[in-house]
Amino acid sequence: MKTENLTPRATLTLDAQPARLIRHVDERLMSYNIEMTEVTGGTFWKAYTPEQIAGTAEFPAVTGLEDVTAMPELMEYYPPIDLYNERLRTLNELGSFCTITNGVIFHNTLASSDYGFLEHGSFTPRPNYFAVLLWNRLIGTRVYDCTALQGENCHVYCHSRRDGAEGVTYLVINNSPTDPLDVVLPGDAICYTLHARSLRSPVMLLNGQELTLPDTGDIPELIPRLQPQGTVRLEPGSCTFFVL
Repeated sequence: MKTENLTPRATLTLDAQPARLIRHVDERLMSYNIEMTEVTGGTFWKAYTPEQIAGTAEFPAVTGLEDVTAMPELMEYYPPIDLYNERLRTLNELGSFCTITNGVIFHNTLASSDYGFLEHGSFTPRPNYFAVLLWNRLIGTRVYDCTALQGENCHVYCHSRRDGAEGVTYLVINNSPTDPLDVVLPGDAICYTLHARSLRSPVMLLNGQELTLPDTGDIPELIPRLQPQGTVRLEPGSCTFFVL
């Protein structure tokens, strides 16, 4: 989506070094356990009724285990819901989790069902795989306070650098489906912007280049761009890492 002629609703100014350190997190932090079928749509377990939770109603009996997706008493189809809801964004879950605890998050599951990071059977990476891969390569364990930068359609997180060098890494999520976001950088930054041509696209773009597997099956190289000091415009629905 081209945004040159659109006026951003907000402008963020990033600090070279945030003043307040919140905590240190476990370096094994990976992803967030969320049942993505309830987000993307698909067949999933039925929710418990209030009576079942209270213990006043029985749970349905399992009639066979040959194909659980064919058991209407246990499974139902969920339509897709709004992926722009900030609570359902993988990177936003990672960033917000780090501001409240230093625990470890486990994703269920890697390569099974509709919500794995890899396609079941082919093991082809889904878009969120690359988001988590960049998180693990760029985000360090020291967490800084970015409360003043948060907005309705803008989520900002700041950590130390994963490589141990002096400086910080910012994650800026433009959660608006329509409005660009301007970010003022305090210095030159190494930049990784994840976005897609459409909301439901199965192909992730990194700095405008498709992230697809070559014939060898190797993970494509994640090539950053150098972003000079000053103002940079972020597209709607994009997630950007700035390494300063």
